Amino acid sequence: MKNKKYCYVGSVIFVLVLGFFALVGPGKAFAALQATLSSASPTDVTDISDRIPAKTPGELLKAYSYTSDIGTTYTFVFDLANDDGTPVTRQPFLINVGSKVTAYTYDSTTQKLTITVVTQIWYPPKATNPEKEIVFVILPTIESTKPGEGEGPPHAMAGGYVSTTVLDFRILPPEKGEPGFGLSLSGAPGTSGFFNMLMPKTMFDFMSQQTGKTITPKDLAIFIDNQQASVSVTDLNGAAFIDITITFSSGNTTTGAALGMAATVTKEIVAKEKLPLSLAVKKATLKKNKKAKLYGWLESGKKGKEVTILKKKKGEKEFTKIATVATKKHGYFYYKFKAAEKGKYFYKAQFKKKKSSKAALKVK
Repeated sequence: MKNKKYCYVGSVIFVLVLGFFALVGPGKAFAALQATLSSASPTDVTDISDRIPAKTPGELLKAYSYTSDIGTTYTFVFDLANDDGTPVTRQPFLINVGSKVTAYTYDSTTQKLTITVVTQIWYPPKATNPEKEIVFVILPTIESTKPGEGEGPPHAMAGGYVSTTVLDFRILPPEKGEPGFGLSLSGAPGTSGFFNMLMPKTMFDFMSQQTGKTITPKDLAIFIDNQQASVSVTDLNGAAFIDITITFSSGNTTTGAALGMAATVTKEIVAKEKLPLSLAVKKATLKKNKKAKLYGWLESGKKGKEVTILKKKKGEKEFTKIATVATKKHGYFYYKFKAAEKGKYFYKAQFKKKKSSKAALKVK
């Protein structure tokens, strides 16, 4: 069973790496990296890398089991080298499964890569108990000046990382002419996990060059299935940190909450340019007399601005005003009400001449 499970994890990582290939397309191959673990603290780790064979060219995979409690902080220090003996000049891109990265640094003089993580609860497919395991995939970046050149993450992603306990995921490349970066995540109902991504400042420079627009983390918001669901992209001195917590359960489009219901739920989550005015419904289907919630963001992010909520029932021609709400921190606003009558309803938000796209609610 162990080998079966690890093959699954390896295949998930293979899918993720292919997502990066899609970002830059076929062409130049990976340089090969070598990494030797020089220290681990605490020391109760066992190397299990041989149970998870690499699936892609240039993939350097390291895996460790541990005995400390879940929630323990570990620091791993690796000595890096290229297989031809030349020094590694750029910090690799990191994929981490089974823990949360809290620090990720590289000293090109000493060739030491340091990764600090906090172990997390995660369940491999069909497992009934959480696994005390940490997986690292250390990927060299390649030179790429435009999409379609090279295999693997571009130099612009050097020093970036993904950290997750959602095993079935892949990274989506930016849409043509659209700045942004995306994730496709899948999970069984009732399972949960987190997905963190650090996008270096150099990646924003790269996206700006490709799109002809100046893009910064403050310009981005989180979209779920093309609906703006959050503005939770943290600016770290020009880099962006995306933190998404997911429970795969009945329909909700907010980050940090539920994301749909099916045998396997797949959601596309993309960080791209904010909408001038957004509106979403917390739960798309409700029973009669249950509480409903609409929410959204005003791009300016200012507090105390009045936003009008409009409504129409399916079959009606015109939207009518039903409420006025004030924006809060980051331009966030919401409106709660009782879904008193059955039917399908559409809602919009309006601020001066700006109007949001429609949000739909079905009351059964």
